[in-house]
Amino acid sequence: MPRIEHLFAFIAQDSGPDDEGLPAHFDPATGAWIPLVGADINRLHSIVSLARNVAELSGAPLKLVEFTVRRELTDFVAADQFKTVEETVSRLQREALDEARARFAPDYELEREAQASVALDRGEVGTHYVGDGCPGGHR
Repeated sequence: MPRIEHLFAFIAQDSGPDDEGLPAHFDPATGAWIPLVGADINRLHSIVSLARNVAELSGAPLKLVEFTVRRELTDFVAADQFKTVEETVSRLQREALDEARARFAPDYELEREAQASVALDRGEVGTHYVGDGCPGGHR
C-alpha cells in the first residue's frame, strides 16, 4: 500500500456551520458501520453511492472534503505502547479544550455551572464538564 498523504471524507453539518460530524453507512448484511472515508480515488468511488444513500435517508446534505496535512502523533505497535497513545490523545484533548475555552470562555463557564447545578438537583455526585463524552456530562 502507498503512504497515505491525503484523506477524502464525507462530512455532515450538524447544528451549524462550525458543527460537523463524520457520517457512516450501516450495512445490514454484516451489521457493520462503514465510515465514509477513503485515502485513494478507488476507495472514494466505492463510497460515493453509500454517501448518497446516507444523505437521502437522513435528509441532510453531505460535503466531500479532502484533508492534505499529515501530522504523525505517535506510533501504535504493541500493547505496552498503549500508554503513549493514551497520553497523546489526552494531550490533544487538553489542547482542544484549552482552545475552546479561549474562544468561548464565558459561555463555557455558564454551561458548566448550569450542568453542575442540574446534577446537584438530581443528587448526582461527581465533577461535571461540558462535552467530556460521558453520559449526563459527568465522570
